[in-house]
Amino acid sequence: MKKIFFFLSCASFIFLFSCSKISEEIVNPSENAKGGVTFTLLKSAIPPEVKVVSIKLERSGYPIVKDSVVLSTATDTVRMQVNNLIIGYWNLTVTAQDEFGIVKYTGFAYVQVLEGITTSVYIAMSPVGSGTGNLEIFIYWGLAKSKWTMYLNNPVLNQSPGGWDAEHFYVVDPTIVKVGSQYKMWYTSGNNSRQSIAYATSSNGINWTKHGIVIEKGPIESWFNNGVSDPTVIYEDGIYKMWFVGKHYENIHNGIGYATSIDGVNWTLPASPVISPSGTKPHLFGPCILKKEGIYFLYYTVGYSIYNREIFLMKSVNGTSWEDYGMVLKRREGLKWEEDGVFVPMVFYDEGKFKMYYSSMSDTRNSRITLYCGYTESNDGLTWINRPLYPELEAPHTKPWLTMSATYPYIIREGSKLRMWFSGLSTIPNQWQIGYAEQ
Repeated sequence: MKKIFFFLSCASFIFLFSCSKISEEIVNPSENAKGGVTFTLLKSAIPPEVKVVSIKLERSGYPIVKDSVVLSTATDTVRMQVNNLIIGYWNLTVTAQDEFGIVKYTGFAYVQVLEGITTSVYIAMSPVGSGTGNLEIFIYWGLAKSKWTMYLNNPVLNQSPGGWDAEHFYVVDPTIVKVGSQYKMWYTSGNNSRQSIAYATSSNGINWTKHGIVIEKGPIESWFNNGVSDPTVIYEDGIYKMWFVGKHYENIHNGIGYATSIDGVNWTLPASPVISPSGTKPHLFGPCILKKEGIYFLYYTVGYSIYNREIFLMKSVNGTSWEDYGMVLKRREGLKWEEDGVFVPMVFYDEGKFKMYYSSMSDTRNSRITLYCGYTESNDGLTWINRPLYPELEAPHTKPWLTMSATYPYIIREGSKLRMWFSGLSTIPNQWQIGYAEQ
């Protein structure tokens, strides 16, 4: 099913929801604050029956703004610019018509224009159903040119046709350890109903050999009787140490466990989690372990609901008894790509500071979930600064691999180079897979 791709740049922030109409509860801004929007589309990416593309911006109490382009007279890169928009929310309608003026596709979103910030937003509109109908609009943030150079043959780890994981929706959330000349990866593999932790090895970090599942659900009486996920691993003194999430039939995120192994395959599992959920921390997931100067830093996610997640920190001298340092990162109000919280941190110490790559999510209220990856820094691992207003990684950055979400990275430094393995929701097939990039 072919997609229509749009790029947007604006003289302000633009926020887009998929298939939504804006509520009248939103406060109107000052009449003096304005911004502009430039819609850029690639003609070569549009289905051949589409001859005219039109945009319409609407807002209660303001004139309707329209523009259109006839594709037969346009170059491959086409721009439609709208200036002097009052900042705030505008309903957006995009239509694609054939040579007879019949609308073949119609998509809806809304745009929030904020004053004084320049950014870009990428929209991918996919036909839903068959024949003439609506469009499903995928919204991605950004987008200056990505800092990361994508591997051209992504994904580097995916489901094996006809194999044990062929029907798995998730091949996701990698954690990497390099021992000698060998890269070792543990990752989550499974479906929404159940996940396990799988293992793969590589001599170069790009070509991987899968070795199957190494940790799966425990017995019915165990605290992880419905699966495991979210591994984070370090290697020290000849022992692999893993912190992971246990899933229970009564709690999908039932605490963080600690396991050890001498070969990375056979693991000694705990009888109980080292960090358990509570009334104030109902769901615990997405741990990341870092050891610095003899202290273990464990960053992890507390989920209050699907609409609100925050990142917490605990410290330990032995990896099993933990001191709680509380919440260290939360969503920023007004940023659409962080609207449903921040979660699954990846933290490492590099160039004299702590660096965190974290995940965020938007649009869960509208049945379209898009995940992103943000970035921030810290001098002490507690207070986080230098946090850009746009994502570090999102779906458009992964091209030529076409994805709908890009997040859950794992990063290591080798000399002057940063190497990143990340999770992408591939468009075809519709499965989470693991990609690779460098900086």
